[in-house]
Amino acid sequence: MPSMKQLQKSPALQSEKAYAQIKKMILERTLSSKEPISESKLASLLGIGRTPAREALKRLKNEGFIISSGKKGYFLNIPTAQEIKDLYEVRAILEIAAVKLAIQRLDPDEIEAFRNRLLNLKAELDNADETKGDYAKAGKELHYFIIERTGNRKLEDLVKRIYEQIEVSRLYSFYSYGKRRKESINEHIEIANALQERDMQKCQASLEEHLRSAFEMLMRIL
Repeated sequence: MPSMKQLQKSPALQSEKAYAQIKKMILERTLSSKEPISESKLASLLGIGRTPAREALKRLKNEGFIISSGKKGYFLNIPTAQEIKDLYEVRAILEIAAVKLAIQRLDPDEIEAFRNRLLNLKAELDNADETKGDYAKAGKELHYFIIERTGNRKLEDLVKRIYEQIEVSRLYSFYSYGKRRKESINEHIEIANALQERDMQKCQASLEEHLRSAFEMLMRIL
């Protein structure tokens, strides 16, 4: 049986580690959207060989996070307007399906906790025109809470991958997406209210309105 040290040095494990770390760098806006992504620099930075780094980059390319441009190498892939439209259309279909699967399984106390958290953020914003908390994180966690409660790991993986691709467009835009925070908080409160009431029709309508508004804002800032 291979030792833990041998396992840690295995190409497959190094590639998986590199994939997770490079994706984190993309989502934390560590990588430049204008400069090529250097395979050798990443390998050196992550303390791994070039082969695991190359495999991780290939996987990120297959998932749509980066693109290759011949001899110029890899670049961050910022979705086009049409690609974002496609992503939101698929996201809406999948998230509505997730609500249908999860709505009867959701813990009322957990829904109430999300609702109270959002109401507190709204109160801060109404009183001071700013929030001390992270409204975007709270909203994202509400979406993930619903998706995870479906018990369907394939659906969860698909929605989260779409969410991350949309997130790339938000993070690398040159406009403050925070301008929509009040609307976003209100929309998430409406979704939480509908979940609390176990009202599928209201929940679907609230979710569709939220995604439509988010899409329209993103189109304006790109």
